[in-house]
Amino acid sequence: MADSMNMRILCLTPWFPLFPGAHEGSFILDSVNALEAEGATVKVLVSQVWYPQLAGYLQKEWETKSWELESHESSLALQLIHYLSIPRNYCRALAIRLYLWRVVPALLNAIEEFQPQVILAHTEQAGMAAAAAGKRAKVPVAVVVHGVNTSARLNTAREKWRVKAMLEQVNSVFFVGHSLAQYFKSVHGDLPHAVVIPNGFTLPVTEKQRTISPWGDIIRFISVGNLVPGKGHELNLRALAEMNRHGHHNWSYTIVGDGSEREYLETLVLELKLLDQVMFVGAVAHRNVYHWLKQADVFLLPSWREAFGIAWLEAQACGLLTIAVQGQGPTAFIEHGITGLLVKPQDSDDLVRCLQKIFTEPQKMQQLAKQGKASAWRHHGWHVHAQQLLQALNTMTVRHG
Repeated sequence: MADSMNMRILCLTPWFPLFPGAHEGSFILDSVNALEAEGATVKVLVSQVWYPQLAGYLQKEWETKSWELESHESSLALQLIHYLSIPRNYCRALAIRLYLWRVVPALLNAIEEFQPQVILAHTEQAGMAAAAAGKRAKVPVAVVVHGVNTSARLNTAREKWRVKAMLEQVNSVFFVGHSLAQYFKSVHGDLPHAVVIPNGFTLPVTEKQRTISPWGDIIRFISVGNLVPGKGHELNLRALAEMNRHGHHNWSYTIVGDGSEREYLETLVLELKLLDQVMFVGAVAHRNVYHWLKQADVFLLPSWREAFGIAWLEAQACGLLTIAVQGQGPTAFIEHGITGLLVKPQDSDDLVRCLQKIFTEPQKMQQLAKQGKASAWRHHGWHVHAQQLLQALNTMTVRHG
């Protein structure tokens, strides 16, 4: 039986900050730091795609990233594994073989050196490697599922079979949200060894003590997220345009993020005559997101494809009224009418009704924001995530051993 407070965890992940302060993969680093703060010892293997130099000249996205793992704190046990992949999810069978060929031996070597009690793999592909290595080394394996793959090449019958086989081989499956767990159950059947363990959030402690300022004459809306299909930015713009038609002109909307839909959204702003009320900030470093959140009152992003929704949780913890979609990841921390508001997916009429409440009942909405902030800090910090994760891992090792 493993002691969860002194557990040795070998973590395999495709995501990790390239350097201290980088946003990409920061949630993995936050999770690792929280686990170690609870007494666990963690070694992290970061699997990175390697492309020939010529590939970078053909497509910018195919450039091999320059990692600076040595610049992280010396107390972190990090190891980088390069593997050859095939861009855009072509030839999946070959791509998976190439991945396993490089990663499984590295895992086995790390198991021999580190002597972990558990392997914690982030993403389904990492779970395949961990399942193979764990079986050979007789080490229990848990896989963390973070979202739904939308690529058609990752949703073929063959690919679903691979994922289902992996889910049945590992000892535990951790989902970051209830909606994600329900989706996998609908696709892959019942998973009796599945547990929902949400991620946490990281904010300066000063944000916890900061008093929420009363809303001014102008209600300041904000969204933070990639400008891609499914996020709901178009719904926001059309619903806010409706507010103007209903006589509610006292609002502004700041859009933080960038992506393939930006040009279309900018054109839509012109068509709806919202140029004076909408501002596109573009992509910003994660540490600068809070600067924009502090200048807003309402976080508005009706995305219908969210496994968890860290952006909503961070906004909630900053004291913003948060609006999300029913049945999606943010429902883990947004209780409609108590800690925030929920709207129906892809329903512009429901979103309009929601916004009308904000303009007609501002005091009630500000009270929801205060309750949401208190709930976020009480129930959803990284320390809570780490405690839940360690408890689940300990239960798994007891069951395994």
